[in-house]
This record gives sequence, structure tokens and C-alpha cells, in this order.
Amino acid sequence: GSRLNSLIISNGVARADFNAVIESGGGSCSMAMRTAQIRQTLLQFPTITSVRLSIDGRTEDIFQP
Repeated sequence: GSRLNSLIISNGVARADFNAVIESGGGSCSMAMRTAQIRQTLLQFPTITSVRLSIDGRTEDIFQP
């Protein structure tokens, strides 16, 4: 049920917004691995130099176990 709501790339920054389902399940290690996978996938593209993640527009207290 995880879904990418939007992906905006501007000036080398990829802003990826997901639905809340992406936070469900798993502990702290699972959350760390999940965010690392997303970041590394986006950073493989030469036009992306950094990644900002959000969940339904929220950027604070996200991906917490």
C-alpha cells in the first residue's frame, strides 16, 4: 500500500512525498533501511545531488519506529 504521492526534482534536489503507509511496520532498523534505499535509489541519477523525504507533506517526525 505504500505510494509515491509526488517526486519533484529542482536544482539537484529530489523531493519525494509518500503516503503514510510507508511508515507502518518494522522497527528503527527497518525504517533506517527503508529511507536509505529510497535515498540511494534517487542519488544514482547524476542530476540528483540530495534527497528530501516527506510523508503526506510532513517533514518532521517521519520514519520513526
